[in-house]
Amino acid sequence: MGGVFTGYEIAKVLGRKLDIIIVRKIGFPGQTELAIGAMSETCAVVLKEDIITSHRILRDYIAGVVKKQMEEILRRKFLYRGGLGI
Repeated sequence: MGGVFTGYEIAKVLGRKLDIIIVRKIGFPGQTELAIGAMSETCAVVLKEDIITSHRILRDYIAGVVKKQMEEILRRKFLYRGGLGI
Protein backbone atom coordinates (compact mmCIF):
# COMPACT_ATOMS: atom_id res chain seq x y z
CA MET A 1 0.00 0.00 0.00
CA GLY A 2 1.34 3.39 -0.94
CA GLY A 3 4.02 2.13 -3.29
CA VAL A 4 2.32 3.72 -6.30
CA PHE A 5 2.92 7.21 -4.89
CA THR A 6 6.63 6.50 -4.48
CA GLY A 7 6.80 4.85 -7.90
CA TYR A 8 5.10 7.85 -9.48
CA GLU A 9 7.70 10.23 -8.07
CA ILE A 10 10.56 8.00 -9.22
CA ALA A 11 9.06 7.62 -12.71
CA LYS A 12 8.64 11.39 -12.92
CA VAL A 13 12.28 12.02 -12.00
CA LEU A 14 13.44 9.39 -14.51
CA GLY A 15 11.09 10.67 -17.21
CA ARG A 16 9.46 7.26 -17.53
CA LYS A 17 5.89 6.03 -17.81
CA LEU A 18 4.49 4.49 -14.62
CA ASP A 19 2.76 1.15 -14.66
CA ILE A 20 1.83 -1.28 -11.93
CA ILE A 21 1.61 -5.01 -11.38
CA ILE A 22 -1.53 -6.03 -9.54
CA VAL A 23 -1.06 -8.62 -6.80
CA ARG A 24 -3.47 -9.98 -4.20
CA LYS A 25 -3.05 -11.79 -0.91
CA ILE A 26 -4.39 -15.29 -0.29
CA GLY A 27 -5.58 -15.12 3.30
CA PHE A 28 -5.83 -17.74 6.03
CA PRO A 29 -9.37 -19.11 6.51
CA GLY A 30 -11.25 -16.93 9.00
CA GLN A 31 -8.23 -14.67 9.50
CA THR A 32 -7.70 -13.17 6.06
CA GLU A 33 -5.05 -10.65 7.14
CA LEU A 34 -2.68 -13.58 7.71
CA ALA A 35 -1.23 -14.41 4.30
CA ILE A 36 -0.83 -18.01 3.25
CA GLY A 37 0.18 -16.92 -0.23
CA ALA A 38 -0.11 -14.33 -2.96
CA MET A 39 -0.96 -14.16 -6.63
CA SER A 40 -0.32 -11.77 -9.48
CA GLU A 41 -2.15 -10.67 -12.58
CA THR A 42 0.10 -13.01 -14.56
CA CYS A 43 -1.59 -15.92 -12.70
CA ALA A 44 1.57 -16.66 -10.72
CA VAL A 45 0.64 -18.12 -7.34
CA VAL A 46 3.09 -18.45 -4.44
CA LEU A 47 1.96 -20.37 -1.38
CA LYS A 48 3.36 -20.79 2.13
CA GLU A 49 3.24 -24.57 2.11
CA ASP A 50 4.40 -24.91 5.73
CA ILE A 51 1.38 -22.99 7.03
CA ILE A 52 -0.99 -24.73 4.62
CA THR A 53 0.25 -28.18 5.67
CA SER A 54 0.49 -27.54 9.41
CA HIS A 55 -3.04 -26.08 9.55
CA ARG A 56 -4.52 -28.60 7.07
CA ILE A 57 -5.91 -25.89 4.81
CA LEU A 58 -7.93 -27.49 2.04
CA ARG A 59 -6.86 -27.02 -1.57
CA ASP A 60 -10.52 -26.34 -2.41
CA TYR A 61 -10.38 -23.32 -0.09
CA ILE A 62 -7.23 -22.05 -1.81
CA ALA A 63 -8.74 -22.58 -5.28
CA GLY A 64 -11.84 -20.62 -4.25
CA VAL A 65 -9.79 -17.72 -2.92
CA VAL A 66 -7.60 -17.71 -6.04
CA LYS A 67 -10.73 -17.51 -8.21
CA LYS A 68 -12.16 -14.60 -6.20
CA GLN A 69 -8.85 -12.76 -6.15
CA MET A 70 -8.44 -13.18 -9.92
CA GLU A 71 -11.87 -11.60 -10.36
CA GLU A 72 -10.68 -8.68 -8.21
CA ILE A 73 -7.44 -8.43 -10.17
CA LEU A 74 -9.40 -8.24 -13.43
CA ARG A 75 -11.69 -5.58 -11.95
CA ARG A 76 -8.72 -3.49 -10.86
CA LYS A 77 -6.92 -4.05 -14.15
CA PHE A 78 -9.91 -2.60 -15.98
CA LEU A 79 -10.24 0.24 -13.45
CA TYR A 80 -6.57 1.21 -13.44
CA ARG A 81 -5.67 0.55 -17.07
CA GLY A 82 -8.98 0.64 -18.89
CA GLY A 83 -8.63 -3.11 -19.49
CA LEU A 84 -5.24 -2.81 -21.17
CA GLY A 85 -2.47 -5.28 -20.34
CA ILE A 86 1.10 -4.43 -19.46
